[in-house]
Order: sequence, then structure tokens, then C-alpha cells
Amino acid sequence: MTPLTDVDAFLGLQKSYPRGLSNDTLLPGELRELSSRGMLSYTADERALFLYERREGCLKLRFRLRDEDAQLPPCGETITCYLPYREGERTQTTIDWLQGQGFRHLVTLERYTARQISGDLSGGKADRTSAEEAYAMILSYFSPAEADLPPREYFGGAYCCRSEEGIPQGMLADLGRAAVVCVSPEARGHGIGGKLYLAYAAEARRKLGNPVFHEWIRPDNKASQRMFGKLGFVRDGVWAEGYVLKTGDGRPETGETVG
Repeated sequence: MTPLTDVDAFLGLQKSYPRGLSNDTLLPGELRELSSRGMLSYTADERALFLYERREGCLKLRFRLRDEDAQLPPCGETITCYLPYREGERTQTTIDWLQGQGFRHLVTLERYTARQISGDLSGGKADRTSAEEAYAMILSYFSPAEADLPPREYFGGAYCCRSEEGIPQGMLADLGRAAVVCVSPEARGHGIGGKLYLAYAAEARRKLGNPVFHEWIRPDNKASQRMFGKLGFVRDGVWAEGYVLKTGDGRPETGETVG
């Protein structure tokens, strides 16, 4: 893999590959930011362009294929891949290619959107906490591949709800465009996820004015759907499917996400 340092040269290369069999949705500004952080590398040949984003514990793959018989180069690490699509536009050929490379289905997500958060934003009684503490709790419940987590330093902030004894009961990590919410099993059903999100939304409004919020939720996660519904989120019909390929030792652990 070649580290991506010359973004302009890469953009020229990228344009020579079709968008048909592709999950490459990074915009030039995002490419520049991720490249400046040393998070991007790529491989390319006459059949395909593979772009890798360095994550905590895995690589996130974006690709453009000229030939559906293209082969993914081995790299010895866990690779995750997300396919965004709208309902009715499921690209089965792309899914077949991933499965042919050894990827297994990881998760299906639905996107929910809120143009205005319902509820009292001052009611989000959550404390700011370090990215390290938030990360430790999040990783105790599911893998980086499942949560689609970037490295810790990419966090915009983190929030925590604790018991009277000071034990963390829930964490929210701000990933810039979305948030990851994690609530311990024994603390679920007490509104902790909503408190965390209200605190996050209050700060986002202070910084951005009146932002639009997007969150990804599993179709079987009814608790999160109810919580975000109360906050004013509406499912907007956009889906994403996640796949994982483990090329090192073992397989990534599975777990349960809350948000």
C-alpha cells in the first residue's frame, strides 16, 4: 500500500475509475483532511483502485472496480467495508464481489435524520469525559469494526453518565458527523442514552447554530429507534450494509451496540 500524500495526483487517478462498482464516497475535502492525518493509503492497477482508511484496530476499505473479477490484495489486517445505498438501489453485483473476496456480512444500518432535536437540551445531564475513557467503555461492548470507529484522536468530544457511586453507565463519543452511544446492560431503560444525546446536541447547536443530525441504527435495535424517535428523528430511507474481512489471526468479536 502507498501512503496518500499527494491528494491532487490521487484525485486525477481516482477519476480514471468508474463509479459503477464502487463504494467510494469520500469528497476531496475529506480526502485532504484524512491524508493530513496520515490515515489514508491505496493500491491501484488496471482492474481496480483500493483506498484504505486507517482505523482503530482495522482498515476501512473504499474501492472502484473496472473489472468485477478484480482481486483484493492481501494485507494481513481486519478490513471493514460499508456499502451505502437507497432503498430499491441495492447493488447485488457489488455485494457478490465482496462475498467472493471472503467478506462476511456484519451489520445492516438505517439512517435517521432530525432537523431539530425535540426535548429540553438543558436536560442532558452528562459530564464531559476523555476520549480514552469513552473508548475503553465502548470497546468493552463491541469491536472497532462494528462501531466503525476512527482513532481516538479523531473524536470531537465525549460524554459520560455515572451512577451515584461514580461508575460509568453510558458513554457518547462525538465522531463529527455522527455519535456512538453505549449504555451498559444493567443501566438500559432509564433514559441514559437520551440524556447523553441531549448533552451532545446542546453543544453541537452552540457550535454550529442549527445543525442537521444524522444517526445510523440497526433495524433490530428497537430501543434506539424509540429513543431517537422521541428526540425528533425520522427514518429517511437511506441504508448501509457493513462487511468485514479478517485476514489476520482470529475473527473480530461481535457485540451489541446501543446507537
